[in-house]
This record gives sequence, C-alpha cells and structure tokens, in this order.
Amino acid sequence: MILAWSLGLYDYLRLGNLSRLQRWVGGLGPWAPILYMTGYAVLELVLVPALPITILAGIAFGPVWGTLYAWIGATGSEALAFLIARHGARAIVESCVAKSRRLSQIDTAVARHGWRILAFTRLVPVFPFNMQNYAYGLTGIHFSTYLVVSAIFSLPGAVALVIAGDALVEGDADLRWLVVYLGIAALLLGLLSVVPKRLAARIGVTDALSGRKCAHE
Repeated sequence: MILAWSLGLYDYLRLGNLSRLQRWVGGLGPWAPILYMTGYAVLELVLVPALPITILAGIAFGPVWGTLYAWIGATGSEALAFLIARHGARAIVESCVAKSRRLSQIDTAVARHGWRILAFTRLVPVFPFNMQNYAYGLTGIHFSTYLVVSAIFSLPGAVALVIAGDALVEGDADLRWLVVYLGIAALLLGLLSVVPKRLAARIGVTDALSGRKCAHE
C-alpha cells in the first residue's frame, strides 16, 4: 500500500481518473493483459485479496475481456498454489492451515463429498479464497479435477466483480449505465450468496465444513 501510494497509483483509482487509467493500460498494448494476468497470479500467491484485483479488470479492460483476463489470472494462481502445497512448501502450508478450524476440515470434507465441496467453497467464500488454494493441495483430490472445478465455479464471482468494476467507468460517462451494471452485479452476487448455500445444505456440504454429522448419517 505504501509503495502504491508513493508511485501515485491511487490517483489512477479515483473515480474522476478512471478514464486516465484506461488510457494508460491501452498504451501498454498487448503487454497489458499479460502483465495483468501475471500480476494477478503472483499477488494471489502472496495472499493479496482477489476482490480489488478482479474489479480492476473491469475498470481496465471492460466486462468481456476483463472477465477473461481475471478468470485466467485466478485459475493460474489456483493451480500454482495447489502445486506449491502438494510438491513444494508442504510443511509450511500445513502449519498455516492448522491454525484455521475450517481450513483444517477441508481434507475430511473432500473425502466425504469429493468435488462438490470444492465447488461450494469456490462459490461461497466461507474462508479466505487465497488460503483455500493452498489447503486443497494437502487433500487427496486430483489436480485435474481441482483445476477444472475451480475454473468453472470461480467464473460467476469473477463476472459479477468485473461488471461492478466496469460500471464505475461507464457510470463516469453516463449515470444510467452505472445503475444498470451495478444492478446486474448486485443480482449475481446476491444469487451467489443464497443459491449455493441452499444447495449445499441439502447435500450436507455445510455440515461437513462445520464439523457436524449429516442428518442422513
């Protein structure tokens, strides 16, 4: 944060300067998406929250390309964190995961519900998104299953946040677009906060994460 402030990056993120940020990104040409996706993956690995990075994609690239770039960056980070935990710094990750009750229950939940628990935690942030990427590397889930399920079920949240970011730029030019885009983003986020929990409760996924036995057991 200190580095961003000293470099004047916060000036670009003021509502009145968002068009200036877009021009700066456009000036980078084909390097812009490459730098963004690489930065997204690296920042996620060092536990920087994904929310502002994803919103930035909507501001800089628009709803369509912004969603694609944020999705690729997030998926790359998910894959790298998983591989680091499974084949690299396993002891360090285990010690960090052990400090969180919910994170430490992921292995048992995966053994009981398989890919469904992964889908649920991607849709609903029941614990830090960054750390769950590492936590899944400690489970018995296959890497291919982890990567495909993570990519699919991370997409709805990315779409909602990117649309919200794009709304800030469109709203700077036309207030009506701000209302429309923020309305769409709010609807998507609202559905993500309700629907997955209802479905997960029916199959006992939420019970698995809380440590309670399922009703049918």
